[in-house]
Amino acid sequence: MEGLTSEDQTKMDEAKFWNKHRPGFAKHGHFERVENGVAVGTPDVDYCINGCHGKIELKYVPTYPARGTTKVFGDRGLRIEQAAWARLRIHHGGRVFVVGGIGHDFGIWKMDKLLLKVFNDLSKAELKLYAKYFRVGGCMIDYKELAKILSE
Repeated sequence: MEGLTSEDQTKMDEAKFWNKHRPGFAKHGHFERVENGVAVGTPDVDYCINGCHGKIELKYVPTYPARGTTKVFGDRGLRIEQAAWARLRIHHGGRVFVVGGIGHDFGIWKMDKLLLKVFNDLSKAELKLYAKYFRVGGCMIDYKELAKILSE
C-alpha cells in the first residue's frame, strides 16, 4: 500500500492474522490484544487459560523466501526491544510465545533464551523444527491443543 512503511504494513498484517484466529483462541480462555505505546517491546496479546497467564507476540509474513535456507522472518521478526522484554519475563518464570503466520501456514513457538537469539534467523525447516505446533496451508487448526500448549 502506498504511503505505508514496512513496519506499518507488518502491523496491519499481524492485526488481520490475529482477527482471523482470535475467535478460535477465545473459546478456550481470555485473550486480549494489547496496544501499548508506552512500554516498548511488550507483546501483542495477553492471555489467561485456567489460571495460567502468558504473553503472545504476533508475527506474520505473506510468503516464504524463494530459497529454503533463507531467513523466514528476518527483519520482520522480533525487534530488539521485544526480545529484551521476553528475555526478562522468561528469566522471572513467565510464559512468552510467538504465534506466527507465513502465508496460510500457522505456527506457535515457546520462547526461551536460545530461541530468542535465533528466531529471526530461522529457515522454513528450522521454524518447523522449533515449533510447538505447526500447520500447513488449509489444515484445520486445533485451538484446544493450542490452549494446552499455552498453558503448559
